[in-house]
Amino acid sequence: MPQEKYILVVDDEPNIREFVRRFLEKRAFKVKLASNGWEALAEFEQTTFVLVILDIMMPQMNGLEVCRRIRQTSIVPIIILTALGEEADKIAALNQGADDYLTKPFGVGELLATIGTGTGCPAACQLGRYASLGWFAAIWEYRD
Repeated sequence: MPQEKYILVVDDEPNIREFVRRFLEKRAFKVKLASNGWEALAEFEQTTFVLVILDIMMPQMNGLEVCRRIRQTSIVPIIILTALGEEADKIAALNQGADDYLTKPFGVGELLATIGTGTGCPAACQLGRYASLGWFAAIWEYRD
């Protein structure tokens, strides 16, 4: 039996976590949740993820630090989903290894386009960083 593919959703706002979880599960993605940076890193060590959706402003450990730590051991795609919309915030996240950046509030179509529609390549692989690794194929096989 093939190993299940999971997306990690990290946000300290329960409503956002649940909204994103329901949205992804309706599209046949498997989802694990974390409410802060420490939980995210613990979850990341226990499960193989094909994507991380990560807030920046969280208690205990912010998303930039989580992103930096994940990047030390993994090339998993990371999408930042945050209320911070200034150019400097986006640059900081991308410099820590994030692959894409969405600001809250966001539309479900925007989130789906960022993850990938299944008919093309998500934003992260357009950079060529993951194209040869085939990470997006793992996501597409779980789409309806």
